[in-house]
Amino acid sequence: MLITFFIMALLQSTIRCNDCKDDEKIDCIMLTSMFNICNVNIENAAKLCRQTCNLCYYPNGNWAEWSSWSACSVTCGNTSLTRSRTCTNPPPEKHGKDCEGSHEDNKQCVLGPCPVDGNWTDWSIWSACTITCGNTTQTRTRTCTNPPPSHNGTDCEGTSEDYQPCLREPCPVDGNWTDWSSWSTCSITCGSGTHFRIRTCTNPLPAHNGTECEGASEDNKSCVHEPCRGWGQWNEWGSCSSTCGVGIQHRNRSCHTPIYTSIDDICVGDYTDVQICMPRACADGGWSSWSPWSTCSASCFGGNRQRYRSCTSPPPSPFGQQCVGQSVDVDSCNTHDCTVGGWSAWSAWGWCTVACGGGNYQRRRACDSPTPSPFGRPCDGPNIETGSCYTHGCGVRLVSGRLEVLLNDQWGTVCDDVFDTNSNGATVVCKMLGLSTSNASYIDPGEGPSSMPIWLDNVNCTGSEETLFECKHNGFSRHDCGHGEDAGVSCA
Repeated sequence: MLITFFIMALLQSTIRCNDCKDDEKIDCIMLTSMFNICNVNIENAAKLCRQTCNLCYYPNGNWAEWSSWSACSVTCGNTSLTRSRTCTNPPPEKHGKDCEGSHEDNKQCVLGPCPVDGNWTDWSIWSACTITCGNTTQTRTRTCTNPPPSHNGTDCEGTSEDYQPCLREPCPVDGNWTDWSSWSTCSITCGSGTHFRIRTCTNPLPAHNGTECEGASEDNKSCVHEPCRGWGQWNEWGSCSSTCGVGIQHRNRSCHTPIYTSIDDICVGDYTDVQICMPRACADGGWSSWSPWSTCSASCFGGNRQRYRSCTSPPPSPFGQQCVGQSVDVDSCNTHDCTVGGWSAWSAWGWCTVACGGGNYQRRRACDSPTPSPFGRPCDGPNIETGSCYTHGCGVRLVSGRLEVLLNDQWGTVCDDVFDTNSNGATVVCKMLGLSTSNASYIDPGEGPSSMPIWLDNVNCTGSEETLFECKHNGFSRHDCGHGEDAGVSCA
């Protein structure tokens, strides 16, 4: 015990406590030797340090009392209340621990539900027009359900229905009669007359293709007074004697006399009255539009053309004026010079007039470049030109009248079978020789040399062929005849 007391006394006078890192490690340092007694084997050194001088002890923090709850921030609906506390009872020192737990506490503040004001939905589409004519209205609606009002909320302002005019074409309005007017006074003061009453189709007037009123607009009935004496009322004026201009019209009246009384004693004056009438001015004639111009009388060097009009727009009435001016208009036309004819280019030369030997051919030109107009000068000079032509040797010859043809550079004869039946073959031969064909005929030349070949047989010509070889025949060297049947031709 003595040792312990001694150590504690020593510690109280000679040690100092440095920063403590935890509760188990205490730095107690001797002031004289700066010796850390915590590192030596001094039993209960830490305990001693604490007990002796409360060295290196730092208190932990502790919560103060909760504050009062806060006031509710709303007057309806739900919110929350809060209260708080601080870690100051005591606060943690240096390495002391903070307070555990939250510094704030919450609880619900429950009030009654808040008022909900009503709000309109969108407008519906417009309703359909229910009429085909006239005026009506279309409607559309909305409801106060977006949202509906609740908990003493206000209702929607405004109307739940909206209207607009629905316009169509005006409906037909059928006419209807007004009431009859009162009867008029009698048309005369004596004798028999009439009085009338009228009504008008204005109750309502027909409109927009509505029907007119049916029936008469005037009603008459007779009225009778004592018999008249003297002249009665004039009748209505008669028709005018003319439909236009000046005419006359008549009206009459009657004399009313008692029985057995002379007219002259009662009625003085004429029973007929005459006046001049002018129904309308008489229509004067008016010209129609001019017709198109006629074709010119000449194509060149000056001609005439005409156009016409008639007094029919309008035609004059019997007492109207005739049209002033001419009904025919004449104008000159095609005053240019007439076209002089010009030759076209020469055509190519035509065929030779003979198929062999000497003959003629022709070429032509036309007076169409340009063609002369009807009064133009025609082309000068001929339109046909003739020239001589020679094609080749004819391939035929007459030897003492005997007909011989050349084939493969060798002369041969022609049998008279068929050939002698007419002069057609002789005509073709004379044509080939360039001789006259007017007297062409077949002759019998007698038998020819037996050494000559017979080239043609059964030669049948029409006379239009250019060469003998174009006529029908059996074929070259094909025959069934002898030289006693050799054919001959005369062109003289």
